[in-house]
Amino acid sequence: MLMVIDSPMLDREILYVMMYYDMGILLSGLLTQMRSQYETEKELARMKSEEAMMLEREYSALSSSYERNAKLFHDFRNHCGVIRNYLAGGKSEEAVSYIDELMGEGSSYGGEVFTGEGTIDYLIGSKKALAGEKGISLEVNAEFPRNINIKSSDLCAMLGNLLDNAVEAASGVSDPSERKIRLIIRRIGQMLVIKVENTFEEKPVAVDGEYKTIKKDGDLHGWGIKSVKTAAEKYDGTVVSNVTDDIFSTVVTLSFEGIRQE
Repeated sequence: MLMVIDSPMLDREILYVMMYYDMGILLSGLLTQMRSQYETEKELARMKSEEAMMLEREYSALSSSYERNAKLFHDFRNHCGVIRNYLAGGKSEEAVSYIDELMGEGSSYGGEVFTGEGTIDYLIGSKKALAGEKGISLEVNAEFPRNINIKSSDLCAMLGNLLDNAVEAASGVSDPSERKIRLIIRRIGQMLVIKVENTFEEKPVAVDGEYKTIKKDGDLHGWGIKSVKTAAEKYDGTVVSNVTDDIFSTVVTLSFEGIRQE
């Protein structure tokens, strides 16, 4: 265009209009590229923030577990000392009575068995303890198949995120007696079905088929479900959420194969 600016065949004003038009297109393209880069960086920042929050929660859980185990070991040594003194002094009845008393308190030392898989049971137990601290009743009904190809790490990622979301929602219920969560795990043929239900105070909003948090810092939320979907995709799975008047539920279905044990 600069080469023909002095051409008598073109009106100078039309030429300027064309130049301004082209400049506008270039500017629009630049702004679009900048916005795309901004959105990408913003999404990465959200993911890093969510990852940091998850790591902090898991660190807190592991730290609490370490403290409980340290206390257990310390108490165990003390209990052994007491029993030894009873036996050394010929006080067998007192020793038996002391042991019976300890066995009565056994539930406070051992973890609950929900599925028979240690890692998964520990995760569910830690989330149940977290729910209890917030005055939430967490009911677990699990039927877990043995020797399948679904990795414990993937199951823990899904269960951890689902239960964290449920605890967060149920903890906001004003009536403590209505703070409830139910976890159901079932095997149907070659499908593993995980269902988490929870009560809530304010109904979530559906946007483009997905339920969004109503929190002011909503940009930092929602990544838990994305993590669940990512893990479920490894097993040709689906993740479906539904809400009624007082219950929010998420159902995860996973395909699995049995693993032959040598």
